[in-house]
Amino acid sequence: STPGIHAPITSDAIDPSGPSPRTVVVAAVLALLGWLGMRRIRRRHAMPPAAETPAAVPLDPRSAALAELDAIARDGWPARDPVRAIELAAGVLRDYLGGMLPAAAGALTTRELVALLPASLNGTADAVRRALGDADLVKFARVRPDAASAGSFVDEVRRLLVATGAGT
Repeated sequence: STPGIHAPITSDAIDPSGPSPRTVVVAAVLALLGWLGMRRIRRRHAMPPAAETPAAVPLDPRSAALAELDAIARDGWPARDPVRAIELAAGVLRDYLGGMLPAAAGALTTRELVALLPASLNGTADAVRRALGDADLVKFARVRPDAASAGSFVDEVRRLLVATGAGT
């Protein structure tokens, strides 16, 4: 007979039943010790707590709307996507007017929102009506403005917000 061909199975063979309970416990203890060590190192090298910053003062509605318009311009929407720039700016104007007018709860059409505008809106009611009408042409009639027109629209909405907020 040839040696090694019919050699008996030794204890070095892989056990198909999986790792022994002892191996699992040792691995778990080592993992726990590693986690505790890393936690200790992180605590030791942690940044000291920063001094408390004063709470930000919430902006009034007009200032918040102006900040949103600034973000639209700063993020380059008029040049990148003129249609979206006009939609965003019109949304800022609608939200601002909706907050100003107690009866304007919910989503109103331009006609409904304009009907709620007081005639004495610092003399800007007609300009608001035109701006929202122009935005509706872009949104519903698929008028495609260029970047300059979108930039002008954002500037016009800014002027309207400043004018309508002056006496409110």
